[in-house]
Amino acid sequence: MTFERLFEHKIVGIDTNIFIYLIEHKRYPQEVGYARQVLQLIEKGELFGITSVVNLMELLVLPEKEGRPDLVHKYKVLLKGFPHLKVCETTAAIAEQAAGLRGKYLREKKKLLSIDALCIATSISHNATAFVTNDRQLSFIQELEIIPL
Repeated sequence: MTFERLFEHKIVGIDTNIFIYLIEHKRYPQEVGYARQVLQLIEKGELFGITSVVNLMELLVLPEKEGRPDLVHKYKVLLKGFPHLKVCETTAAIAEQAAGLRGKYLREKKKLLSIDALCIATSISHNATAFVTNDRQLSFIQELEIIPL
């Protein structure tokens, strides 16, 4: 990841995988360092982070499936109390913007999942100019800069 690119932005969207790497660092030893650096910039107030309530749902699925209330609790605490990070509700306007994004990229024969479209639309609607993710399949997004780990 090129951290210099992050400093070109004031508000960045944060994808689900960044939080997963931080909390479940034993499963993701190679990614945790980068995720921690991104989140430290947000924690210090050098960046403002945006994430969607949809990300909360994504974060909780596996711990719920595995019967891990400890992880469910960690994710909830992380997202609710993280400085300079806003967990945004999905509104009708965001849903419409996500549908527009998904339709645009489907016309171009590019795969944009509904959940990713919602997270990106949430970031855009809250003035993010970049989206930090480890999902390389989102590199075609043009509406904001995709910054991969």
